[in-house]
Amino acid sequence: MANISETERKILQSFASKINPNDAGAHNNLAVVYYNKGMYDEAIQMLQKALEIDPKFTLARNNLETILKKTGYYEKILNTYEEKLKSDPQNLDLRMQLADVYKNIGKYIQAIEQYQKIKKMNPTSTDAYIWSGYCYKNLGMYSEALRNFEKAVYLGAVDDKLFTMAGETYYNIGLLDRAIASFKKAIDLNPNNGEAHYLLSFVYGEKGDIESAKAEASIASELNPSYTKGEANLQIEQAGKKTYKEMLEEGEQILQTTPDSFLSHFNVGIGFRNKGLFKEALREFNKALKDAPDTPMVYTQLGEIHLLLGKFKEAINYYNKALDLDPNSPKAYNDMGVAYHRLGDIEKAIEYYNKAVEIDPEYVLSYSNIGVALAHEGKFTDAAVYFEKAIDIGPSYPDSYLNYAILLIEKENYEQAEEMIKKALELKDKYPYAYNIQGVVYLKRKDIKDAIKSFSKVLSLDPNITDAKYNLGFAYSQIGEFSRSLKIMQEAMKESPYYSSYQYKLGIDFYADKLDILIPNTLEGEEREVDLGAGEEKELIDNLFESPVNVEEKADKPNFPEELSKIDAKMKENSIDEAQDMAIDLFHRYPDEEEVIKKAAEIYRLKGLYGEALEFYDKILKKTPDDKEAILGSVNIFMEKGDMVNAGERINRFLEKHPDDADANLVLGKIFVANNRFNKAIESFN
Repeated sequence: MANISETERKILQSFASKINPNDAGAHNNLAVVYYNKGMYDEAIQMLQKALEIDPKFTLARNNLETILKKTGYYEKILNTYEEKLKSDPQNLDLRMQLADVYKNIGKYIQAIEQYQKIKKMNPTSTDAYIWSGYCYKNLGMYSEALRNFEKAVYLGAVDDKLFTMAGETYYNIGLLDRAIASFKKAIDLNPNNGEAHYLLSFVYGEKGDIESAKAEASIASELNPSYTKGEANLQIEQAGKKTYKEMLEEGEQILQTTPDSFLSHFNVGIGFRNKGLFKEALREFNKALKDAPDTPMVYTQLGEIHLLLGKFKEAINYYNKALDLDPNSPKAYNDMGVAYHRLGDIEKAIEYYNKAVEIDPEYVLSYSNIGVALAHEGKFTDAAVYFEKAIDIGPSYPDSYLNYAILLIEKENYEQAEEMIKKALELKDKYPYAYNIQGVVYLKRKDIKDAIKSFSKVLSLDPNITDAKYNLGFAYSQIGEFSRSLKIMQEAMKESPYYSSYQYKLGIDFYADKLDILIPNTLEGEEREVDLGAGEEKELIDNLFESPVNVEEKADKPNFPEELSKIDAKMKENSIDEAQDMAIDLFHRYPDEEEVIKKAAEIYRLKGLYGEALEFYDKILKKTPDDKEAILGSVNIFMEKGDMVNAGERINRFLEKHPDDADANLVLGKIFVANNRFNKAIESFN
């Protein structure tokens, strides 16, 4: 320990009251000063405070672990609590203190284990639910986090931090209106909660309410000036804005900061899983398993990945291992039910779903899944009871409404089905799965115009939903637009020769818009080849098997200037969503036309969906590597993301062939300015 006087110690301690109480970086930096002066207790307190402000502050967590290990403080305090708990295992206060120690140093899995024990001993402990949710949230396990937050609210917890954390979690899974309500509740409880104001500004921005977003951001910056310097401490991830390469690099960065760590591999695995990178997720979870072979949560995650990959028997094996270690996991039982369900063993599926709700009577996903299973058995009345029970228990779970809507469609009760879809969209207004079912209702009612709008909306949100492409093709065939229908249907058939107009969704504790476990409304011939029917669709069937020459003769002549000008008009009206729908519809009809691709890229860029926009520009550049508009558009995206390296590389490749291009030199100059290379910038501007 450094030899410092008592006077110097007091001076250093006084710094803690002078730094911004909401600045995680300031707390981390002061902790380093304390550590270098041998003031370990003070350093630990500062780092714990930094992590409380920003749970994702990797540097602070690494510093805390370093201090705890070097000083032996970590082992000492844990040994103290564990020894005391051996002699008094029912002492809730001691166990809560131990859980909080794990939480404060980022050992979230160990913390969760302790909070679970507390909940068993005291099922009404709101703190145990709140901080379990906090740990799950920081692990990226949003469904588990929400279940704990909502349980705490149900038990009567009134805490602005609880509603702020719940709001962030709702935001992460796309339930924007629920997020707004939660942040507003936090602000009602504590008007000085700068973080709630700041995150609320992001939600308003996502919904296009720019004025409200600016107002909330202004309040947040007044309460905490550090918010004007960058992003929120609790940054909300949106995988759609990142490329595959960026996702991988993000994971590697975490591993480089905390190598050979169980929690590091587990966290990276969760991150990859949430982004649909299953191969990479499996790699990380298997590494985590080597470090901690007796951790049930890892087996559960391995089971989930195999479930999402369609490897149902392997998934069951992993879930069984998880249950050997933790026989009270409703998630493991529910997910095993899903695996058996997908294997066609409905009786076994219902058995496991029921085990999940026996352990947790509020496990909403299993009630919805039982409803689907009963529908598959033809027990529609019983299925309706379970869907209604799922909605009653978990009104914020949109898929219960949509599964119920499918059942109502089967019973030709289209009016009530539409009501269920509307409720789901009120929860999640950009949910492609919901719009597809909505389109089916319109098709059934012969409301073809609205059906086309709904299916086009699906594809504007996610261009890879094959069922929606088939449905859109059928819709166009209904109004005699066979050449348009043909192009869309051919595109769908390239992706999959099998078709189901709508499918139930089996629920697991996993929120990601583009990664669903879907199952047809009937299990008879689960996959069926496309059957375009007869009558009105006969001409479409003939078209599908015509020679390319004949098809080309029948195709509509493109009228891009007129349609693109309509899209431009919508953009000028600030109707970006409508413009996006129109552009995607045009793209599906003319997928190889560069002007259409550029317009789609421009719209996605305006919406901040940079990954999708880059894919469109890259599609052009594969065919025409020197297309100036695509080069400049993609470079501007890199610049908006702050990625000056890729921006510079791409514009320099263009300038090698076109050194005197004024627009390209102007962009290069801006890149130099951003990198503080002003002399080089002047050269480019000249």
